[in-house]
Amino acid sequence: MSVVLRTIQSFPRGRTIEELHALLGTSFQHDERFALLAELEALSTRGSVKLQRNGRWVPAASPHPLSKALAAKPNLPSQTTDAETLVAAPFSRTVVPAPVLPEETPVESEKIDPKALLRYWRSALRADPRGTITEAFDRHGTVWHLISGQGSFAPEEASLIRVSIELDALAPDFRASLMRREANENTLAIGWPLALGRRSGVPAIWPVGLIAAEWRRNSGYLEIDISADDVLVNPDWLRGTARTTGWQSKDLEAVFTEADGIGLGTEDFLARLRDAAATQIRGKITGEWITSELDPNAQGIFDAAAIFLPEDSSFTAGAVRDLDAIAEWPEAKLARTALAPLLGLAVQPSATQIPSVNVGSLNAEQIAAVRAACSAPLTVVTGPPGTGKSQAIVSMAASVLLAGGSVLVASKNHQALDAVEERLGGLAPEVPFVVRTLKPSGDVDRSFMTVLTELVQGNAGRPRQVDDFMRERLTALATSREQALDALDLRSELECEIADLLERIGARKSAHERTPAEATGEVEAAVGLLARLIRFLRRLLRMDRPSLPSGQVIPSGLANLEVELSRLRNDRDGLSEPPDVVALTQEIGDLACKALMVILEARTTISHEVREALDLAKADLEFGGAKAKLPPNVMQAILAHRPLWLASVLGV
Repeated sequence: MSVVLRTIQSFPRGRTIEELHALLGTSFQHDERFALLAELEALSTRGSVKLQRNGRWVPAASPHPLSKALAAKPNLPSQTTDAETLVAAPFSRTVVPAPVLPEETPVESEKIDPKALLRYWRSALRADPRGTITEAFDRHGTVWHLISGQGSFAPEEASLIRVSIELDALAPDFRASLMRREANENTLAIGWPLALGRRSGVPAIWPVGLIAAEWRRNSGYLEIDISADDVLVNPDWLRGTARTTGWQSKDLEAVFTEADGIGLGTEDFLARLRDAAATQIRGKITGEWITSELDPNAQGIFDAAAIFLPEDSSFTAGAVRDLDAIAEWPEAKLARTALAPLLGLAVQPSATQIPSVNVGSLNAEQIAAVRAACSAPLTVVTGPPGTGKSQAIVSMAASVLLAGGSVLVASKNHQALDAVEERLGGLAPEVPFVVRTLKPSGDVDRSFMTVLTELVQGNAGRPRQVDDFMRERLTALATSREQALDALDLRSELECEIADLLERIGARKSAHERTPAEATGEVEAAVGLLARLIRFLRRLLRMDRPSLPSGQVIPSGLANLEVELSRLRNDRDGLSEPPDVVALTQEIGDLACKALMVILEARTTISHEVREALDLAKADLEFGGAKAKLPPNVMQAILAHRPLWLASVLGV
């Protein structure tokens, strides 16, 4: 007899799916939840259990003669008409003017309040509860609910759509879920249209488009306000549809993704949906009249809508918890993080100097990016595909690893992580310094606890000694290259200024030869335009010196210009010839690859003393149960021996 069947038979009054998850210790992972649903469906097919209209699973042939009477409950409103069909709660739709925002009052100080900005980010996350959503039908009336009515969800400019639903038309469990969330969050997602199908052999539902909305309870009604015509496509539906329609996931995602990352207007969204998923659409999808019931056994995309409540297991909720924790940090701690420049805090200089190295050929722009990443608290590097961003990332990570630090590489897609893993892992292929937290194609799923177990169960030994000469030589070479690049930049800047002055001197000499005072004004205008163009190009190439104060100009007399030209030429001629940057880069790359092999081997070798300490810490964590947290010293020990982590943004 299965554990699920024994559990249900132990409760003759029945248990809901959420109660069964809690009793059986199921996690929030979709695969585990749908595995339980698959077993329940198999037991139902065999006649061992059945699902009542109140959402409770009960034994079909209970050992107790009174079980049927005890399990019987009245039907819940708006959940089902029979054992299969789901019925929607009707809504009415009105258009109301958008609230007028108060005029901004002048700010006396330009200083940013870090705590206020963190609270704003938290509110912004809570304001948009959309994410990846896949739901089971037995959770209808608990965390999601069908709605039906007439009228589009797309508001016009300077107005918002208000959807009103009688609270009595909603399932009691759903109303209880609203009550629990009312004190903390008043946002939800409207899913429309809805796609029906199967996942892991169990009927499932996916909202195709997601619309952010705010809700409140008012005089016996649930009022939902939609303020923007902004539809995001559910990533879970994209992945499922790609598998069943022959699309490549990235190609289908590109159909519904705008360049700036915002959502689509309703008309645009519908046009793209009709073309991309034409074979799955059942009936007409207009959004003008939302269907009032759904058959879970049907498959396809229907002109139906539902409201989905955010859950604590969602990505957004986890990010909100992180922001709550960060908001409690003192400013001194925030100033030591990459958030400091975003929060307007004075950046605390790092005690550790990280020389910028390369582990492959880099051009001047890539070297500048690596150098900035090793010295600045926050660096943004942009560029189209093929410009060498990945190679720069590899050199950034190598620089930090050589200096004894740890690196986290996060990306929204696993293909980018695959590329970084291949390049960085190839630097020391026999050394286990890389941790890939999740890799669907390779069935990889690792966490801090997984790595802690691997360290405890692995071999211990004496760490290899690292030759300090290698570190010192790399630091010296990196410093020499930085000085050479700075000297080249300075020389380029002086050459630009000299060229500027030569143009101005030549124009003035030509003007004096030609004439009259009228020509002088024309020449001055032409020279001014040329000077502005040269200054713009210098700024574009990041070689501009601090500009003169507004309204101040360099004296334009011919004698003054020639004196300035002579000074600049003397400055240029006084510069020493810098070393060969290309040769330095080649030498740094060769030495860095050799040093990484030795340093990473030493870092990943765990001593007997450290392994024993980690073993004791692991035992304490196991004794503490699921709620026990890794102590900071244990986390630091794990990062010291496994210094490079590759994870998806969601995994982070």
